[in-house]
Amino acid sequence: MRTLPFLLLFATPAWAAAPATLPATLHDLAAPDFRTRQAAQAALENAGLDALPALRHAAAIETDPEAKSRELAAIARLEDEAALLPTRVTWDFHDATRADMIAAIEKATGKPVDVQDDPHPDRPIPKSVTLRIQNQPFWQAMASLSTAAAFNVKFPPPFGPCMTIVFGQKSDLAHLQLLSTGSFGWIRQPDLLPAVKMDAGYFRLPLTCLVDPHLKVIGHTPLHLDAATDENGNSLLPESQSNRLNIGNPRILYTSLAIPLTPTHAEVLSIRGHEHFIVATAEDTLEYPLTGQATRHLGGRDVSVSTSSVNGHYKANFNFRASPTAPPMLFAEFVLKDPTGKELDREEVGDPPQEGIEYPHDFAPGTRCFLTVASREVELDVPFNFDNIPLR
Repeated sequence: MRTLPFLLLFATPAWAAAPATLPATLHDLAAPDFRTRQAAQAALENAGLDALPALRHAAAIETDPEAKSRELAAIARLEDEAALLPTRVTWDFHDATRADMIAAIEKATGKPVDVQDDPHPDRPIPKSVTLRIQNQPFWQAMASLSTAAAFNVKFPPPFGPCMTIVFGQKSDLAHLQLLSTGSFGWIRQPDLLPAVKMDAGYFRLPLTCLVDPHLKVIGHTPLHLDAATDENGNSLLPESQSNRLNIGNPRILYTSLAIPLTPTHAEVLSIRGHEHFIVATAEDTLEYPLTGQATRHLGGRDVSVSTSSVNGHYKANFNFRASPTAPPMLFAEFVLKDPTGKELDREEVGDPPQEGIEYPHDFAPGTRCFLTVASREVELDVPFNFDNIPLR
């Protein structure tokens, strides 16, 4: 518990130096009563993102160990909340060309996008698009743009490019259901299969969970199907078949293609379920020598890296040894940048904890390499609920 200074004229407590929005709550962190201190910390954790600057200021000058610990815990909670917010975009397209739209998408995602044309388009493709999108979550904005520009979004295998835009296809994003803070969106993709249909005891229904491109999902559980009912409310889900595996890019999406259900003559199906995600909300980054060996403490791990350039091939080998404070999941990125800071290449490094990467060319003198490891993570349950899906 904090001991208040006898002469406030010469010693000012942290709460007195903080902006006026938080002093009373900060003062309660030093209250004699434990429940009052607990309530003060809970109030800080729910104070909203606007409180972060004041709270960081207070923690920086705090001298009482318990109060500082509680302030730092509240800061971490608010920073996690901020990290999970969606990428918001404002796009003002006026007679925008395809190149204009792709450039806007790549800027929002920070990754290159592949572009294709459907060889047998089922939609006329406009030569240009006029559309204004104001401060919308990325996937919601993509749903609007895909309808206006007559494209669909295809997703690659694990660790592939961000996404592929296919012009001339009907958009599956029309089925988008944004969830949580808008960073996750579930869609069903009837174009992957013409319709929900019965096949050897399975209703086949492509479901995809879209993850905001800025989030780093470092783990997930199988998809859980909690309920499936017909139009009369009758359950079609056998109790023993509520957990299905999924596939997809761990940075972008997850997909479940087959749902085992009781045979029925129902006309429509409603389903409800969820999936559990582990998302990195804080990271540590260190620069490593382009060639040679180094060991650093990064993200709660002792990370050894050995890099070399032999016969025109650049190689990097990593060994991650976790300490008790390390997050349980490993997710790391290795990035090469030129002397101006331009990114040259990027590789994702994950489980198992020993990894090696190789590039088929040398890099110019002055090239720098950076390793980023998740240092804090949160777990989220992301639900889905689709009603009145046609069965025939």
